[in-house]
This record gives sequence, structure tokens and C-alpha cells, in this order.
Amino acid sequence: MRGAYASLEALTDARRWLEVDQPKHARVAANAAREAYTKSGVQHLRAEACLLASEACVALGRVDEAVERLAEAESLCREHGYAAMAVAALLLRARLARDAGDLAFVQLVAQAAREASRVVDDTSVEGAARELGLRVGRRDGETALRSAPSGSPFAGLVTRLGLDRPITQVFRAGDRTWLLPEGAAPPMPRAMVVDVRAGHVRLGRRTVTMPAQRLTIVEALADAGATGLDLESLHACLHEGASYHPLRHRNALYVALNRTRDALRSEEMGELRRTRTERYVLAGDWLTHRNVSLGEIALLAARPAETAAELAAQSGCGAACAAWAFALRECEGR
Repeated sequence: MRGAYASLEALTDARRWLEVDQPKHARVAANAAREAYTKSGVQHLRAEACLLASEACVALGRVDEAVERLAEAESLCREHGYAAMAVAALLLRARLARDAGDLAFVQLVAQAAREASRVVDDTSVEGAARELGLRVGRRDGETALRSAPSGSPFAGLVTRLGLDRPITQVFRAGDRTWLLPEGAAPPMPRAMVVDVRAGHVRLGRRTVTMPAQRLTIVEALADAGATGLDLESLHACLHEGASYHPLRHRNALYVALNRTRDALRSEEMGELRRTRTERYVLAGDWLTHRNVSLGEIALLAARPAETAAELAAQSGCGAACAAWAFALRECEGR
């Protein structure tokens, strides 16, 4: 009896520590509860302990451990049909994807909102989906399995994971896109940030204003990441998709690239390099950044296009915003 009480006490402690933003203590308590419930075979409480441990690890930046505990919880939810805990697992999976710059984040929030609406009468997850521009919820005539208890079961988790704050910033590096709320720090603290709408590049507190052409080159190369861009792609970025003719355009591009390289060197903001395959790459860590509104993204998502790249080319919105709009179109079946 004492062992059962100690297990429940550890589980309760883990919940409380998370509620007061003490993930280090929560991780210890949740892992103790998980170990005890694994031995005793009380699987629904073991699943909850795994979710609490995963949430604590997310807050602590212990990504590998968070993924491991989450996978264990997901397996138990599938095996035993724990519908409410499966929603919590989706929310944790969404936060991990967001932190990794993976736009699967959008689809995971949509899926969590749909599942939550079937499980319980709680609109907190649907609210998180709306902050991304998603239109999801219970279908007409569909009812939840049960009414929400006081406080709504998912509201605390949604808030602690930061999924209920309006997304106003889009960062991109190569094929990774981060959607973050206002005031959130860049996902790569030591990266050079191309702030497109402000018209400058910043590193920490230092900013360097650039002419439009130079900023466009730096933005395009930062968006491209380690793969870089060839001359034809750079010309398209500078001239809104216009055709590239080497004899006519190459020298002007070389001049623009050399000026950009010299500007970056003089400001000690990284290096613009040409590869053996005639592609241009920015050395070091770079991010592009845009402040956006849901209205802009909704307009982009309504445009007819097959890929995010096409959306970007059509609208001049930047690859990061186009990728978000395309993710919305995919998960809403547009």
C-alpha cells in the first residue's frame, strides 16, 4: 500500500511541478512514477508519467529523452486506447516539431484539435489551431465523448507548451521553418538574421542596413541554406522569376555578388562563397526573419499553386511564409 501511495504522490508532484514551471523537479518525480508504474503494471498511470516526463524534458531542452518518453506514451495510448492522453501526445509532438523547425508542426496541431474535439468538450486545442490559421473543430452533429471538467483538461498543457500564443514571426534556415509568437528569440541564437521587412542584417544587438538588391541576395542565399543557389536562381530572385541569359546577365550578377561579399566581409558578418559546382553559399549560421499576420498567410494559402516554392515566386512573400501557407493548404485539403 505504501508503494502505491508513493507512486501516486510522485505522479501528483510531477503535475504540480510543471504547473509552477519547475521542469527539473517534475522530470525527477515523473521518472520515479514511471518506473514504479512500469513495475506494477498500471499502464494508464505509466502513460501519464511518460507524458509528464516528456513535457519536463521539452522544457529543459533534453530533446532525445523527451522523444523517448513520448514514444513510450504513444505506444501505450495505441495499445490501450487512451484517447485523451493521445491528444496530449500529439501536442507534445507538435511542440517538438516546432522547436526543430519542422512544418509538420502545423499538421500535428490540426490533428490534435480534431482528436480533442471528439474526446472532450474543450476548445483550448482548437484555439491553438486558430492561432495558426487553421479552421478545425467538431463537425456538424458530432458530439464529444464527455463534457470537459472544470478548467478544461488540455488548457494547461497548451499554455505551458506555448501553443496558444499568436504566431507573428517566421524564421527560416534552409529547409527548416520556425513559426514563433511575438517576442520569441531567434531559434539559432548565434545566427546572422536577415530581417526582410526592416531591411537589415543583425547579429545580436548589431544591425547592418543594406541596399535592396544586396538584401535580396542575402535573403535568397540564407533561405537556400547549405545547398546554395546557382546564377540562374539568383537572377530569378532579383528579377521576379525572369529568364536568365548568361551572356546578357552574368556579368551584372558577378558585380552584385562581389559587392555583397565585400559588404559582409567589411562588417564581419560571414562569408559568401562559390562552390566547385558554381553555386553560391553563405558560410556560417543564417536565418531569414519576417513579421507576418494570419491575414497575409490566408491570402497566400488561397492562391492556386502546387508547391511552396511556386507560392513564393508568385507573391514575393519569401519562402518561409509560402511554406507556412502551403502547410495550411495541405492539412485543410485545399
